[in-house]
Parts: sequence; structure tokens; C-alpha cells
Amino acid sequence: MKIEVNVQAPELVIAINNLANAMGSAPAVEAPKSKVEKVEKKEANEPETFKKASYFYHEASDAYLAFKKGDEVPTDADFQMCDPISKKEYDKGIAEQKKAEKPEEDKEDEQEVPSVEEVRAKTAEAAKAGKKEEIKDLLAELGVSAVSKIPENQRAEYLEKLDEL
Repeated sequence: MKIEVNVQAPELVIAINNLANAMGSAPAVEAPKSKVEKVEKKEANEPETFKKASYFYHEASDAYLAFKKGDEVPTDADFQMCDPISKKEYDKGIAEQKKAEKPEEDKEDEQEVPSVEEVRAKTAEAAKAGKKEEIKDLLAELGVSAVSKIPENQRAEYLEKLDEL
């Protein structure tokens, strides 16, 4: 019995022939010489490149990949598991990741920075409680002459010390 298969993928033809040669058999698949030679030359001399901007998503690592026209096509197994996506899907995914990547410390810092109004209100409460001299000393310790001149990064520290008075 003879089975004939017409393979239209030159890369597959090369792979089958290489396998057949490695196993000691004669090549079992034939393709037009010109196609095989083109692919062999490309594989030997030049890596495959993207013909246009291309975007991919790798679900296992939740990674988005972007390639420009002319960039080399990755050959690793992880890339083979990537799904092609549109530019719009890529942009949306990157934006979501950046939003989620913001470290918890930064989020906490943003929430912890008291406003000048909050600092003034707490200072006024302490002054009414008879702690004007301590407030002046505290401001001098920070190197400022007025509550409104306390730098943002020192406001929380100032309020902590104010509470300790």
C-alpha cells in the first residue's frame, strides 16, 4: 500500500526529512526544491522576523508582548504558548497591569499624606489645649516656621509627634 501526502509547509518537510535521516531512512516527504532551499537558507543565515507590528499574550505568566516590524520572532517554547492579540487588547492589558503594579507602599503613602488643612486643624486643637510652646519647638525641630511650610513627606511625622505632646 502506498500513501501520498502533499505537505504545503516547507518547515514541516524539513523537520520530517531530518527525522527520517536521523533514523536512517530515506526521506519520506518531498517538496519543491525551491521552497525547501529558501527555508533552509533562512534558517541557516537569518532568523525569522515579524512582517508587521505584532502583539501577544502569555496566559501562564500574565505577560503581554509587543514586537515591531523586523523584530526577530522568538523561538522559545514559552512564546509558542502565546496567543496573538490586537493592539487594543495589548494596550488595555498593559494599562491594567500598570494599575495593579502600583506597590502597596505607594498606595499607603498616598493615603497617609495629610493635607495642610488637616495639619492646621490638629495643630489648632493642640494649641487650644495649651501646647503652643511645644508646637513651636516641634516646628523648629522640623526646620519650618509655620504649619503650612511643613513638607508633604514630614506631615505624618509631625502629626505623630503632635499626638505625643
